[in-house]
Amino acid sequence: MQPQTFLFTSAIATCAFLAPQASAENFYVDLGYAELAADDNAANYSRPKLDTLSGHFGYALTPTFDIEGELLIGASEETSFARTGIYTDISNGEIREDIGTTTNRLNFLAGGFAKANLPVSERITAFGRMGLATVETETDFTFETETSSTYKDTGAAYGVGAVFDINERYYARVDYTWYDLETPDLSAANIAIGVKF
Repeated sequence: MQPQTFLFTSAIATCAFLAPQASAENFYVDLGYAELAADDNAANYSRPKLDTLSGHFGYALTPTFDIEGELLIGASEETSFARTGIYTDISNGEIREDIGTTTNRLNFLAGGFAKANLPVSERITAFGRMGLATVETETDFTFETETSSTYKDTGAAYGVGAVFDINERYYARVDYTWYDLETPDLSAANIAIGVKF
């Protein structure tokens, strides 16, 4: 098990253990999968997509308003090819093209949100949320030698989604969130299963 995955599951388990002791039926926690993508419209930019483990833990202040935290941990990395230059080999006159590889991975994404709920039916509740998020990613570039850089940024985040109550305690959740960062912006499509305490 990767260290990030172990820490992630430990955090979720701790929330699940502590929640019932705090206040019955006001806390919730879920665990799922999210696809994180870079949003950049530059024509020469490859739009990496990364698999992540997702988790949310929240508290219902009222039936229509929650506060919640979010944690995404990278579960995959994406490698793409990058052209570093075209030149003429003086030894034989051939035109050569240098190709390097770029590997992107997510270390973590953590955020805090205010969440407004709108009941649609007896079991389905739509929601919108706004907050702040911090992301840390790592990129390795390999050409002759390997270099690595870490990128960290904090920005506004906002999203929409829906919750389907499986029964009084368990629920399914889907949501889509945009993260307004420096370069590039990110977005995440999430699906999860959760429990209320």
